Amino acid sequence: MGTFGDRPVTKMTTREVSDYLRSLDKAGKLERTVNKHRQLLSAVFNYGLREDVSGRNDQPGPRDHQAPRAAAAVIDFYEPEEIEAIARAAHDGKHRATNRQRTGR
Repeated sequence: MGTFGDRPVTKMTTREVSDYLRSLDKAGKLERTVNKHRQLLSAVFNYGLREDVSGRNDQPGPRDHQAPRAAAAVIDFYEPEEIEAIARAAHDGKHRATNRQRTGR
């Protein structure tokens, strides 16, 4: 990851990691993409800062936090009566613009 270069993990700060993740969000990256970067950083820090690897047990990176996701949209279904009304209107040609509506006169 070019952002952090060849710097040792122990020299990185939580602020740098947070700023990096925010920059992805501000650049318009999808929530899923930002979360994938967050997960990768978390995995790197979890491994690299294990006591048996680095002699340390602290971690500057994210701790299993995910970017908030937008609430799922509520799907509104047509009732059978509404579908029948649409079908009747289409059958009667009411869905087509009249000549006056097309020309604006």
